[in-house]
Amino acid sequence: MSRAASNPEMTAIRGPVLTYTGDAFLKGLESTMRHESDAIVVMVGGKITHFGPAGEVRSQLPRGTPCVTPYLRT
Repeated sequence: MSRAASNPEMTAIRGPVLTYTGDAFLKGLESTMRHESDAIVVMVGGKITHFGPAGEVRSQLPRGTPCVTPYLRT
């Protein structure tokens, strides 16, 4: 049994994210805004344990960890 299957609290969400590397009011949006079109955020017990590009994060997760991919509909 994989660690993910034995840890029902682990949640992995995959999709696009928008983050900032600094204060956009001081340094401007162009220099602080970062868009990742395919990222994974993993939470265990309500705390973020992994975050970043899907290609990098996926390899750090236990085999069989499910990733939820929510789609927003407009």
